[in-house]
Amino acid sequence: TGTGYGEYSGEWAAATIKCLAQRGISSPYMMPSYPTITFPNHYSIITGLYPESHGIIGNQFHDPDLKANFSIYTGATDPKWWQNGEPLWTTVRKQGKISATYF
Repeated sequence: TGTGYGEYSGEWAAATIKCLAQRGISSPYMMPSYPTITFPNHYSIITGLYPESHGIIGNQFHDPDLKANFSIYTGATDPKWWQNGEPLWTTVRKQGKISATYF
């Protein structure tokens, strides 16, 4: 089994997760993008773009145009990787609102 929201939304749901689902939005499932790898899918959810458009195509990969390697563990804070697609928290900030994320 996976570890999706659906597994934590029933009788044994943590209070905070239950509150977020009741006050926000949730989905019973997700159709993953290709490749079906964690980080490309996370960035697709938050930008609304497919991996071929936002450029994050794996948890680790080599970009021949940038002549650089990306890793979610070492390159995630380098702005050169985040030029394609605007994540939700940036849109929220541009509207003068506050958001938070945890990675």
